Amino acid sequence: MISTIGRAKVNLRLEIVGRRPDGYHELETVMQSVSLADELTIEPAEHSEVCIRWAEGLEGPVPQAPDIVERTVAAARLQCPERPSITVVKRIPVGAGLGGASADAAAALVGLARMQGPQCAGSMAVDVLARRLGADVPFCLQGGVALATGIGERLSSIPCPATLWWVIGISDAALATVKVYQRYDELVAQGGRPSKNGQPAGSTAALANALGAGDIGGIAGNLANDLEIAAFDMVPQLADLKQAMLASGALAAIMTGSGSAIIGLCRDEAHAGQVAERARTTFPRVEAVCGTAAGAELLES
Repeated sequence: MISTIGRAKVNLRLEIVGRRPDGYHELETVMQSVSLADELTIEPAEHSEVCIRWAEGLEGPVPQAPDIVERTVAAARLQCPERPSITVVKRIPVGAGLGGASADAAAALVGLARMQGPQCAGSMAVDVLARRLGADVPFCLQGGVALATGIGERLSSIPCPATLWWVIGISDAALATVKVYQRYDELVAQGGRPSKNGQPAGSTAALANALGAGDIGGIAGNLANDLEIAAFDMVPQLADLKQAMLASGALAAIMTGSGSAIIGLCRDEAHAGQVAERARTTFPRVEAVCGTAAGAELLES
């Protein structure tokens, strides 16, 4: 049996910088992998199957078939004859902007490469498969901190020597990424502008410099997410939840990805514990997490 983990990601900054002829949006986003993770177990089987369940004490919707892990198995199977049975134990919520599906795909790729052996692992071209499976999958495979451009698939690592602590506030709302982008386009066409929280939003370069220097104030001052304008329009409660995260003591708060999770930046682990305790009075679920150097990893074989 092979065990792998796929870690969630948070977006520290997400800017929409253009629109491609194929309809996809050009992005400039800074992402970090965090300690909240799904766990996969993979075993050889006569017939391929994927079972998804929530970790003990958690509940919520699960991805509908064929989910991204099933598509990952199908893509890898083109090269190798082995058939895997995969169990996904979920801790990353669905539709929260935390990259749960991409994390699961990345973890499945790591496990399948190990199960299928050196020859098949080489022919699988894991990095190529990751790009084909989804824009966030390459980052969830790599982890750490990176600037992603294009539709999110082109990665440039950003040094971040400090351990960053975040509190994730998870609401009951689940937002479909495609619908958030559609609403963003509609609002911008009507003259709307992405919210900058009433203050200068800095720049990606300033955020990268602050990350490299471990400047927590500089990091806090350069968080931004262009998609908040759309998500908050679709679910007005999210704007209130963002303010609640700030009221809980976070240094700064931002929606991650296309929503609906709100993340609050904290000074250190102790501060994250304090913020999380206060935030639990508002959010249905709260997680205190730290940044990690890796994304998907093999645990044992």
